[in-house]
Amino acid sequence: MVTITDIAERAGVAKSTVSNALTGKKYVSEELKKKILDICDEMHYYPNFYASRLSGNRTNIIALFLEESETGVYHSFYTELLESALKYLSKHGYNLLVSYNPDKRTKNSFMQKGKAPVDGAIIMAPVVKDERIMHFESDLIPCVSIGKPDESSSISYVDIDNAKLVADAVTLLSVNGYKDIYLINSNENLSISHERSAAFIKAAEKNNLSGGENNVFYSAQSSAEDGKSISEGIIKRGTAFITANIRLAEGVYESAEKKGLEVGKDIGVFALGGKRNDKVTPNLTYATQDYEKLAKMAAKTLLLQLKCAQEGGVIQNNVSLIASKICFDTSINKE
Repeated sequence: MVTITDIAERAGVAKSTVSNALTGKKYVSEELKKKILDICDEMHYYPNFYASRLSGNRTNIIALFLEESETGVYHSFYTELLESALKYLSKHGYNLLVSYNPDKRTKNSFMQKGKAPVDGAIIMAPVVKDERIMHFESDLIPCVSIGKPDESSSISYVDIDNAKLVADAVTLLSVNGYKDIYLINSNENLSISHERSAAFIKAAEKNNLSGGENNVFYSAQSSAEDGKSISEGIIKRGTAFITANIRLAEGVYESAEKKGLEVGKDIGVFALGGKRNDKVTPNLTYATQDYEKLAKMAAKTLLLQLKCAQEGGVIQNNVSLIASKICFDTSINKE
């Protein structure tokens, strides 16, 4: 898919210049405008400006795309996130259109030019080269992601300070005496997985731990089954595991039980996201995130960008990070 970034790079100008040449919101010389339009023709780039947008009107609809997964898991925090976004957007006169794990045909239909009359979009859990982000960037529609997008995108985003959280987890386990620490990450396609891995490797080196990238594993489904299958081959007395979520941690607990090892005594477990889980004993140490705050921040950032675009200004990309809260318990102890 050809994007506005590709056009800007070919023309040797900023994306905002291409946008202004196509929309006429700001002056661009006729010579440069012709050059940009010719490049658009050569590269078969035809941005979609919805009829309502061409006439200067708004749809007053914001699209919210939840995380896509093959299993179609509805995470418990979605309800909190949706309620927060809905309240904030409604207060400011916008309606919310939610896309939850559509099948391929439905997704392609929705993403097709002219099918989704929205003023802006919020993207949850972006993946590497995210088609949703590329689509809205191509159509010059403001969007914000909850989660850090990959380097191919320059959109604004709000997120947890994942690098600090992972570094804190590694340091805690290291201080407690664990020297053989593994990261069981989420799906490798997710941008957050790459961010976590980089932070883990850096923190391991800082704490003089061996293994590095060899101690990083990715989970396709982020399930308890994945956690169990990944940890079974490497778990032994004195090892510790940092998991992307509580479901993966449950799998590690199962592996430990199978091997006759006790969590919080023989091995350590730290989950990077979730909430209190009474299924596992001893109690799990985990980090919790304020999804209500994240959703509100994303909606606020997007509406500020929409206002800027409507007034003919240049949208400034913004990054906002918040800290996680660590809920300490006995799973990171060591005999």
